Amino acid sequence: MDFNLTEEQLKLKEEVHQFVLEEVAPVIGEYDAKDEFPKDIAEKAFEKGFMNVRIPKTYGGRGMGLLDEVLITEELAYGGVGIATSINVNSLGFEPILLAGSEEQKKKIFTTFD
Repeated sequence: MDFNLTEEQLKLKEEVHQFVLEEVAPVIGEYDAKDEFPKDIAEKAFEKGFMNVRIPKTYGGRGMGLLDEVLITEELAYGGVGIATSINVNSLGFEPILLAGSEEQKKKIFTTFD
């Protein structure tokens, strides 16, 4: 079994790391001090494709695997555990639908992320 990351995964890690350095690290302390949710950062992460990454491509998602999601979350946590959790928490909501939802439910819920 090969435990090395693929070229795509290495590129993804670097892309998220750059996002953290440019968008998260400079301002996350201010949000923490004000106890305020960084909505603008979350929106940028969504636009970059760092949220809901395991939603299948057939529903407009990226169709990535769990390891890809973990790599994204790990890099986001470099900038702040709170923002990493906030960006990744959607997985808790869509996972049951992904696993056991009807086709109709999947289309209704997942395509709203387009």
